[in-house]
Amino acid sequence: MNLPGNRVTTGIAVLPFEIWANSKENAAFVDGLQDDILRNWPTIGDLKVISRTSVMDYRGKRNLRQIGNDLRVSHVLEGSVGEAGTHLRLTHS
Repeated sequence: MNLPGNRVTTGIAVLPFEIWANSKENAAFVDGLQDDILRNWPTIGDLKVISRTSVMDYRGKRNLRQIGNDLRVSHVLEGSVGEAGTHLRLTHS
């Protein structure tokens, strides 16, 4: 719930990506992908990017509106990564 004083800012929370095939190699790659996004996006104008530590509690949760309100951001990025033959497939919303 967005109460007075908890104004939503123009910002984004990048949730941990889901992994289609559970393996240590894929987990390390997916964590690195999230880290790269979190490291590079704060250089985009006045975009507020929520830290990795702050979003980890939301791993696997699907109520994006509530997550956005809790973190006071206007956008929430979620996605998944998996292998499709010899290619890597990334989905996001």
